[in-house]
Amino acid sequence: MQNVKKSIQLFGIKSVIRWLQINDYLYQFVSDLKEIEKEITKKLKQAGGGYVGGLIKNCLKAGKKLQKQSVSFGRVAKSLTSREEMAKAILKYEKAVHDYTIYYQITFFERPVMRLGQEIVEKYADNELARRQLLNLISAADRLTAAEHEQTDFFVWP
Repeated sequence: MQNVKKSIQLFGIKSVIRWLQINDYLYQFVSDLKEIEKEITKKLKQAGGGYVGGLIKNCLKAGKKLQKQSVSFGRVAKSLTSREEMAKAILKYEKAVHDYTIYYQITFFERPVMRLGQEIVEKYADNELARRQLLNLISAADRLTAAEHEQTDFFVWP
C-alpha cells in the first residue's frame, strides 16, 4: 500500500499512510490520513463518479488476476523441482499480490466520499427526514455484498 509510484499511477495521489505497529496492533498516522483525505477530496471533485467507478473496476480486475494466479500457483507448486522455477513462480505470485493490495487504499476514500455526500444532502434537503432519505438514496451500494447474499440465502433456506 505504501508504493508511492503505484499510488500516483493508479489513484493520482502522492500521499501514503504510514503504519505503526505496537505488539499486535497497527496504528495509522493521523497526519497521513488528513493529507490523503485532502488529495482524494480534490480528485473526487475534479473527476467525479467516474473516478471511483474506474478504481473499483480496476480493483476487481486485479483481484481476479490474483485469484487466477493463486490457483495456478497452487497447481504447479508441487511439480516445481528447481530453485529457479520456484523463485520464478513465487515472484509471479508476489507481483499479483502487490498489484492487488495497492487497492486496499480504497478504504481511505470512505470519509471524503461521505463528506461530499453530506455536503450535497445539506444543500438540497431542508429537514432531518429529507436529509436521511437523500443520504440513503445517494449512498446505497450498487450491488449486494457477500453478507447480504448470505443473509438472503439464510432466510430463503427451506
